[in-house]
Amino acid sequence: MSNLRLLRETSLLDVPSVLRNLADAMERGEHDQVNGCVVVWDADTLEVSYAGTGEAAPNAHLLLHAGAAKMMARVIEGKG
Repeated sequence: MSNLRLLRETSLLDVPSVLRNLADAMERGEHDQVNGCVVVWDADTLEVSYAGTGEAAPNAHLLLHAGAAKMMARVIEGKG
């Protein structure tokens, strides 16, 4: 099951704090088993990083598209 997780623990403008809070929550077991994660770095250049099981490129591609589909479904349902 996929869920859209809203990040509200800290200012979303503080990227390092958001990432630390996500890691802390995973280590505390607050999320179901995490098998992979994609981070899109919006810096001087746009980069995509994948961490997790399996090959990076296909898994990152799948997670990004699954996330986009989940967000679109929420918009269509009027919950976005």
